[in-house]
Amino acid sequence: MARAAKKSDESEELDPFDPRRNPHLEGHEAAERTVLEAWNSGRFPHAWLICGPRGIGKATFAFRLARFVMESGGAGRGGAGLFGAEPLAADGLAISPESRTYHLVSSGGHPDLRVLTRGMPNEDNKPTPTIINVYQTRRVVDFTYQTSAISDWRVVIVDPADDFNTASANAILKALEEPPSKALFLLLSHSPGGLLPTIRSRCRKLQMAALPDETVAMLIRRYRPEVGAEEAGGLARLAEGSVGRALDYHAAGGLALFREMAGVLARPKDPDMERVSALADRTAMKGKEAAYGALVDLSDWWFKRLIRGLALGAPPSPLDELDAAALAAFQKLGDLEAVMAMRDEALHRLGQADPPANLDRRQLIFALFGDIQRRARAL
Repeated sequence: MARAAKKSDESEELDPFDPRRNPHLEGHEAAERTVLEAWNSGRFPHAWLICGPRGIGKATFAFRLARFVMESGGAGRGGAGLFGAEPLAADGLAISPESRTYHLVSSGGHPDLRVLTRGMPNEDNKPTPTIINVYQTRRVVDFTYQTSAISDWRVVIVDPADDFNTASANAILKALEEPPSKALFLLLSHSPGGLLPTIRSRCRKLQMAALPDETVAMLIRRYRPEVGAEEAGGLARLAEGSVGRALDYHAAGGLALFREMAGVLARPKDPDMERVSALADRTAMKGKEAAYGALVDLSDWWFKRLIRGLALGAPPSPLDELDAAALAAFQKLGDLEAVMAMRDEALHRLGQADPPANLDRRQLIFALFGDIQRRARAL
């Protein structure tokens, strides 16, 4: 699960960005209105497929909706409210952070909420770091058929459903096809096209959009007050509407990492080897896995932005002088096909740090800029 709740003692400061306890939801008013209209109509779907890019707030939205449903008792689906009263109408999903429901969800202890995510233990008590395993999925499905403990509803959050394998996807499908009464499934997905068509067809799709740059910059400063306005604006542009990605970039080195990369790219035919070495030191040393991952993402973002500009004949707006120099240098090469090949080679080369190749990251970075130099000089 993105930014899952961390165990901590009372003296440890809790991360306000954790979706379990984050009371804020910015920029997704349309999605909230869509859910509320369904709730107030008395025809509330038993399953929602919440889609959108990584890091835009899908998990925060899911926990917000889960808290609302469990707090609101018997309202929705046309059911009666407490003690047989009329269905309860609502004009927002937010509930009080002082409520019992809010505290139980924040602590991870609400008995009527389950979260499925990768890394959970299987039947042999071994974690499955790359998938949502079938053992945990079956346990959650069984939970939905049980009597709720303190709420009228049982809620399941799957974060993300993209991590199902075939067995676990088929296990959740059983409950989606024959949904128990007052069981709600919230499936998050970054790439819904990769899910089983039968899962997609049994959920109501809720598309959430990337956030505007100004909203991302505002949220960066809310969650990381030490970040200045200029840096927040730069991170927002790099993150393309994802506050989660922006915060990850900040943790991995922020704009300094991007500037190191742009400084090397500014000389495609004759890379500055001191800069290449500095970039490798920043991203390839032991313990720098997050920085290396950010380098991979930023390389992809930079080349895609350049390729769009070359294809449309409209150069992209640079972030700063180093970025402007790098963009200008590649535009002078004047060969869209060659630049596209450079991007493909860059992603392939950097990806060789992962299994099964597991090659040395430092050597891969030097090889990457050697590949770029070779292609640039051939033009």
